[in-house]
Amino acid sequence: MLGLNALMIHYKWIQSRLWYDGLAADVPEATVLGAIATMLVIILMMEIRRRGLFFGYGWKGRKPDGGYSMPALAAFAKRYHGYMISTAIVYNFHYHPAEGTMAHFLGFSYQFLLLWQSSLMYAPIHRQTD
Repeated sequence: MLGLNALMIHYKWIQSRLWYDGLAADVPEATVLGAIATMLVIILMMEIRRRGLFFGYGWKGRKPDGGYSMPALAAFAKRYHGYMISTAIVYNFHYHPAEGTMAHFLGFSYQFLLLWQSSLMYAPIHRQTD
C-alpha cells in the first residue's frame, strides 16, 4: 500500500503540472463534500462509545430494554470503514489540484497522514483498541 500510495502521489504531481485541474473541473463540488462528510460520520459512529459525541459526552449506554443504542450500526462501520474511508480519501486527494499555496500544503499534508494511516491497515498500530 505504501508503494501504491507513493506512486499515485507522484502521478498526481505530474498530472497537476501537465493539466493543472484535478477532478474539480469534471465533477460537482458537492460530491467531494459528501464523500468527506460520510467519512467523518463513519468515524464518529466507530468512536462514539470510546470518546462520546460532544466533549466526551453523548453516549447514553444502554437503552431501558437492556440493549445498546447503536451496536449494529457501529459494528457495520467498524467492519467496512476501510473501504468507505479510503474511497473518500483518494477521491478528495484527486479532486484538488496541487498548488504551491500554504492552504494546499496544509491540506495535502493532512491527506498524506490519512493515506499513511490507510497504508497501515493491517498493522497492529492501526488495529489497536483502548
